[in-house]
Amino acid sequence: MVDIHETSLDHVAGEDFISVYSSERKWINELQRLKEQYPSEVDIRHINDDGSMLVRLPAEWFRLRPKKKVNLTEEQIEASKARLEKGRLKRLNRGGDDAQIGTRKE
Repeated sequence: MVDIHETSLDHVAGEDFISVYSSERKWINELQRLKEQYPSEVDIRHINDDGSMLVRLPAEWFRLRPKKKVNLTEEQIEASKARLEKGRLKRLNRGGDDAQIGTRKE
């Protein structure tokens, strides 16, 4: 059997809340984080045995925003690469168990 994960939103015109159902771990974690941050505004209505949940949120929180497309110049790309490399080296110099995470072989 295929393991299907889904997220759905339900809003009735005129209501001041939206209902969100999710079985996707990414959104379940986000809904739980919102509940911790805004306990009086986020209402967890039901948690299923599989971890999926139904939550009520303020409707005014809901917005659709497409991902912003950015066209960078070669100079901006190179500057970004330099910043990332500097951060990676800084993390590696700190040492520790995670020092090798994210290293690349070229």
